[in-house]
Amino acid sequence: MAHRTLTPAPTRSRGGRPGLSLLEVIVALAIFLMSMVALQYLVFGSVNMAQEAQYRNRALQLAQSKMAEIQAGAVGLQGQSDSTFEEAPDFSWSVDVQSGAADGLSVVTLTVSRPRQDGSRLEVVLRQMVLDPSITGNTQDVPAAPDATTTPAGTMSTTGN
Repeated sequence: MAHRTLTPAPTRSRGGRPGLSLLEVIVALAIFLMSMVALQYLVFGSVNMAQEAQYRNRALQLAQSKMAEIQAGAVGLQGQSDSTFEEAPDFSWSVDVQSGAADGLSVVTLTVSRPRQDGSRLEVVLRQMVLDPSITGNTQDVPAAPDATTTPAGTMSTTGN
């Protein structure tokens, strides 16, 4: 059996020590910087979208609260233009009231808005049919005191009108 000796294959020399060329480093750096710019764009975009969602959620809460006040009769059932919220001065609200299909029934359109940084406005619109609180009663009504008389035994009796 003959012994064969393995000799390593000749290697190519780049004309100096092994490593990365300047062109490879520049290309890698350019790819890295482009990816960093893209990531920064995505982060800022997601922060803006999260803030927009937070503002929309707050506007919806304010709209539901104001609609409940209208239904309860604490706020009159008539149209009203841009009024600010005491608890959230950045937000404003307006109401449009149209008569509904039945007597005492109205279609109330409540719009809550807030200015954006770019000059446009964020708006949330809540539309609902509402019974007129003057017909159904409201939270501002005070019940009439019944006529009361005291009997000799000390019990009270009431008489209605």
